[in-house]
Amino acid sequence: MTLEIEIRINGCFVAYANASNIGTCTGDAELSDYVIDGRTEPSPVTGLPAVVHEKVMLHRHKRAQSVWALVTKVAKELARRENEERAKAMTQKAIRAMAAAQFGADARQWFRKPCMWLDHARPIDLLKTAAGRRQLQTYLSQIEYGVYV
Repeated sequence: MTLEIEIRINGCFVAYANASNIGTCTGDAELSDYVIDGRTEPSPVTGLPAVVHEKVMLHRHKRAQSVWALVTKVAKELARRENEERAKAMTQKAIRAMAAAQFGADARQWFRKPCMWLDHARPIDLLKTAAGRRQLQTYLSQIEYGVYV
């Protein structure tokens, strides 16, 4: 069984989640485990970027509960994961400090030029989102530790 959840606001697609039943818990026919795939679109209200969740597990859901109980659990788990990911993103100030350590006085100029290792995006534009800051953090860390990029 797969539960497909699609969220639209005023007819505009916002997010989806698919929860697929992967079977009963070991030795307990009243409980099921689910694997969840989820995605959100960029928010026009909050400005938060799109998020594609890796597969998320939801364990030990009681089968006798309503479908709304499962929808609630799915939404809470995806929201929890999303908040964790956003919390991990470094601040703009920390990214600027990393760039200054790598490029010195040239850091300001580096932020304004497209970088082929960042899919030709300008680092200054990537600073605006948590996902972009994670990408910059990874790139600058690779330079710092001598990883070929």
